[in-house]
Amino acid sequence: MPKRKIDKKQLIPDDQNRQVSFCKKKKEILKKAMEISTMCGQKFLMMIYDEASKRMIYYSSTTDFTLEEAYKAKK
Repeated sequence: MPKRKIDKKQLIPDDQNRQVSFCKKKKEILKKAMEISTMCGQKFLMMIYDEASKRMIYYSSTTDFTLEEAYKAKK
């Protein structure tokens, strides 16, 4: 089955295809976040809210880097 072009400006209408796409994109973005933190020596904090399963996906490059610390660093 050939791949077809997806319009990235619209919501994927099929729930199952949308969830599969979300899982793939989530894995890709987490991989890039890990690359940035290891290659550049930067702290990285990322949170994604999965509305379908009502859960938060959380990634921090170090265990001591929390949302509060990120907010403090912003100031």
